[in-house]
Amino acid sequence: MNADAWARELPGESLSPVLAARALLVEDPVGSPLSGETLALPHYVGLHQSVLRLPATWAAIRRSVSGADLVLVKVPGVLGTLATLAARRRGIPVAAEVVGDAEGVLRSGALGTAGRLLRPVVGVVTRFVVRRAGAVRYVTERELQRRYPPAPDAAVASFSDVVIADEPSWEGAEGGAPHLVSVGSVDQLYKGHHHLIEALGRIRDEFPNATLTIVGSGRRMPFLYETAREHGVSDAVRFTGYLGDPADVAAVLAEATLFVLPSLTEGMPRALIEAMAIGVPAIASRVGGVPELLPSSATFAPGDVTAMTRLLRELLRSPERRRELSTAGITATRRFSSSARAAALADWQRTLIGLADGG
Repeated sequence: MNADAWARELPGESLSPVLAARALLVEDPVGSPLSGETLALPHYVGLHQSVLRLPATWAAIRRSVSGADLVLVKVPGVLGTLATLAARRRGIPVAAEVVGDAEGVLRSGALGTAGRLLRPVVGVVTRFVVRRAGAVRYVTERELQRRYPPAPDAAVASFSDVVIADEPSWEGAEGGAPHLVSVGSVDQLYKGHHHLIEALGRIRDEFPNATLTIVGSGRRMPFLYETAREHGVSDAVRFTGYLGDPADVAAVLAEATLFVLPSLTEGMPRALIEAMAIGVPAIASRVGGVPELLPSSATFAPGDVTAMTRLLRELLRSPERRRELSTAGITATRRFSSSARAAALADWQRTLIGLADGG
């Protein structure tokens, strides 16, 4: 959210928010320009660069929190951790928004052996940050709270950043060749697209015309091209790249027979919620907040290609089960409506103002 838009939504006497974030100058920026006061922090990608630029990042964050009444951080992440340390040293209250599972990402192997070795440390650091926050917002209702519990006296809120469409729009892609759709970054492999490509190869004996569209971009795209080639489905997998316009994503979803989220780790998956909300029948791996959205019969263990393949076969054979999933998904995602989020956001912002005022 833009800094000035966030300020306008604050009830009563508003704060003056300042956004501090990693920034990289590019020739063709994506999205709308930010308005309001912003502070550019050193840009880095990956663990190696984050370590090399740690001194500069620490100095920039210390400057950014100077004079603040409240520091709002997102965790997990290096920036949130450093901002918490800087704020605590100055006696500034901290509020944390827990948006993902740091240990889950590293456990998945997406960052290699070094990531797995760092997993216990990252888990301890993330829990440290959350326990030092006077207010904590989680994007899940249970899972992230269990992994990263708040301090006993902290104010706690649970709501996602996702806002769904007011009305379902999927009309049912019945008849013709089965078409699977998945949405997610391919910068790392924890979205599990390589497992989904393998599963597509396995079901082609029964569904030879089945196809898959993957929406997303990132550094591991060449690996996914090679995975599709190895499993004999290069002709059946379409990569759209990044789609910045929600209407373009909605158009892809409208063509789906099934939405599949094969992630190895998640917080509360936005793409899954948005697909379910418009009525697309969906299945996903049992990670993060997924069990809060889908029945167990529509989930599979992360990385279990055999179980995913079996579930795909069952659902592609049964239009009735897909319709049941569609109806259940619409019902399950009503709590992400714009009115529900507006009420939760207003409560959260009042909590932040109270914390900034020393309440």
